[in-house]
Amino acid sequence: EDGSTVYHARVPRSPRIHATSDGARYHRVGKRCMPLYPDEEYRLLMNRGSLDITRQPMERIDVEDVGSGMAERIARMQAERHAALGVKAPRDLGDKREVLRVIGAITEDGTGGTALSVAGAILAVDGPKVIPLIPGRRILYVLMAGDTEYRERREWDGAVIDVVDEVMDVIVSNSKVSTLRIGAVQREIPEFPPDAVREVIVNAVAHRDYLTNAPVMVRQYPDRIEVTSPGEFVGGITPDNILHHVPTHRNPSLVRIMHRLGLVEEIGIGVDRVYESLLRSGKEPPVYDSRDGQVTCTIPNGSLDGALVRFIEEHGGRGEGMSLDELIVIHHVKKHQSVDRATASRIIQRPDTVAAS
Repeated sequence: EDGSTVYHARVPRSPRIHATSDGARYHRVGKRCMPLYPDEEYRLLMNRGSLDITRQPMERIDVEDVGSGMAERIARMQAERHAALGVKAPRDLGDKREVLRVIGAITEDGTGGTALSVAGAILAVDGPKVIPLIPGRRILYVLMAGDTEYRERREWDGAVIDVVDEVMDVIVSNSKVSTLRIGAVQREIPEFPPDAVREVIVNAVAHRDYLTNAPVMVRQYPDRIEVTSPGEFVGGITPDNILHHVPTHRNPSLVRIMHRLGLVEEIGIGVDRVYESLLRSGKEPPVYDSRDGQVTCTIPNGSLDGALVRFIEEHGGRGEGMSLDELIVIHHVKKHQSVDRATASRIIQRPDTVAAS
C-alpha cells in the first residue's frame, strides 16, 4: 500500500548438499543451524532422492548366496505379475543371475563387473550373513496382552520375500473372524483384514531407513495393530496428505524390485488399498503418525459395522461401485450423522472444490 516493491522468490530444493566458502556443511534442526555429520548427510541425501543405498553393490554377499529355491520363487512371482498385468512374460530364464538381473537386483560393482545389490540381499538372501551388514532387515512381532505385557514375541531376519508370509501367518493365527450375513451369503470378516495388514508391513519394509539398525516393529494388541518403520516421512509426505501426495521413495531400487514382484504398488496406491480394505470391512480407517524418527501406522480393531458393510456390498452388487473418497465420507457420516465441506476436504485430503463435488 505504501508503494514498496515486494519480491517473492521460490527456490527449488537442491538435490545436492551445499557448503559454506570454507567447506562447512550445516542443516536446520528446529530453529538452529547445526553441523551436518556424515551419517546425517547420507540420510539427508536419501530423503531427497539423491542417494539410493539399496542400489549399491553388496559386499561379502554375492549371487551364489541366493538359494536356488528362492530364485525359482522369484521367477514364478515375476511370471504371475506379468500375467496379472496382461503383458508378455520374459523368455525362460536360464540361471539364477539372469533371474536376478531381470528384476533389477544386479548392479554395477564399480570395477567394470556386476554384483548383487543391497536390495537383492534384503529380499532374497537367507541365513546369518546379511544381518551384520544390514541389521535393519529384521522384523520383530509382539503379541500384546495389554499396554505393558505381552504373550508372544517372534523375530525374523531372513529373506523378506519369505518373512512377510511368515509374519502374516502369525498375525492371522492370533486374530478372530466374525461372520456377517449379507442376503443369502455368509461373509467372514477378520478382526484385521489381511490385505490391509500385509500392505502396511511391506510398505514399512520398502520405505524404512536402512541406515538405522532398529527393526520394523509389529505390535498386535487386542484393539489394534501398530506397525512402526524406522525413518520419518520423506519428500513432504505427512499424515494429512499421504493419500494423494506424489509418490516419493527413500529406497527406489528396493521399491522397483518389490513392484516387479507384485509385493508393493510403486505408483502410490498402497495407502489407498489399506484405507479401502478397512472401510469395506466395516472397520475404522488407519492412523498414520510420524515422530521421533519413525513412522507408525495403526490399524484399529473397532466393532464391526455390519450395516455399513451391507450398504457398501448392496451398492456394489447393483454396479454402483464406490470410490475411496465416497467410502471415507460415508464412513464419517455413518459415525457422526453429518459432514460439512471443510471436514470432507480434510478427511479425503483433497481441495475444497473436489470435496464439494
